Amino acid sequence: MQATLDAIDHSLADASALFNNKSMTILSGIMAPRRRLEVFCWKMLGPRGWIYGTALLISIGIFYALFAHEPVKTFRETLNLSSSSRPDFTTVDTSAAPLEDGLESVLGPLRPYKEGFTIVSPTYHRTEGLTEYLDNYATGDVPSLHKIILIWNNEEDAPGWLNKTLTNYQVPIVLERRARNSKNYRFQRTPAIETAAVLALDDDMVIKPRDVEYAFQSWQMYRYPRKRMVGYIRRRVSPQGDYRMSPSPEGYSMVLTKSAFIHVDWMDLWWADTPIMRDFRDYVDSRKLPEKYPDLTTGCEDIAMSYLYGHHAQTPPLWIAGAEFHDIGHSKLDGISTQEGHNDARQACVHHFREVFGKDSLVNTQIHASVIAEEDENAGRVD
Repeated sequence: MQATLDAIDHSLADASALFNNKSMTILSGIMAPRRRLEVFCWKMLGPRGWIYGTALLISIGIFYALFAHEPVKTFRETLNLSSSSRPDFTTVDTSAAPLEDGLESVLGPLRPYKEGFTIVSPTYHRTEGLTEYLDNYATGDVPSLHKIILIWNNEEDAPGWLNKTLTNYQVPIVLERRARNSKNYRFQRTPAIETAAVLALDDDMVIKPRDVEYAFQSWQMYRYPRKRMVGYIRRRVSPQGDYRMSPSPEGYSMVLTKSAFIHVDWMDLWWADTPIMRDFRDYVDSRKLPEKYPDLTTGCEDIAMSYLYGHHAQTPPLWIAGAEFHDIGHSKLDGISTQEGHNDARQACVHHFREVFGKDSLVNTQIHASVIAEEDENAGRVD
């Protein structure tokens, strides 16, 4: 009998490596009186009673070892981070991440990046709204925001007051000048981008900080984040190729990159020196739009990125429903989307990229993530 008990002791010691220290403390506490009970069962009930008693104790111990852990923080608790607490932006721990996502032939292998996300916003002759923009994003109210990059597309230098203002915020702000105004620069990767997640954002889009954090967490929670765009403004292209701006019960197939999270590796693809990507960039710059709207300045780089994602990733985007935001350009009627003929110009872009990638590149979906008030017990649900 003693030899049998010693053998069980060794087996339990080997099993302890499977559990954490707290669980093994509980397991040890339960198993401490085991010998006395085993001897009692052996004397009173014989070998069969000893076997049953020992098996019962081991089962109870394993149950507690498996389930007596600290509760895991929920997604909602993550969203309720204090605005004053900012994470350490160290390299992402990829030990639990997938080693492949199926996009290696297009985007290259998965690589580690820093935590959080980077806002990249092109700006062109619209400095009057930058103060409201920076006050909304750069004051530390978005816990996961790592950096803001402003792409200065103006021909003249940035005004002195703007350069001085950039140093007054809690979030680092980088002002990068470009030689000319091009929609392609929205997707140009620079050394200043150190995170995997990039929020492509127009300089006239002011989104509630809580809803920015929520969208980032939604993007990050997806097992293969390189495959999915997450954004605030949805659009749909019908099977017949009709571009539709109004909501449809049939769902949506793109989110616009005037306010959308993408993976930084798609920026590398955008600037790849291949015939198809050179055609992409040339088309965006040349604005090949209907002749009756010669002055229209829509570059349709957002439609191009949606087709690029859809064709290679074959994954639908995710629309963040219920987010609070203020589209300054739209409300002042001076944004691109308010110009006459805008929808016809967008339709021309859709036709062009359908010819490049095929009619079935975009993936339609009716699923969306809902932003709900924090006091609602269903906050953060996905419908």
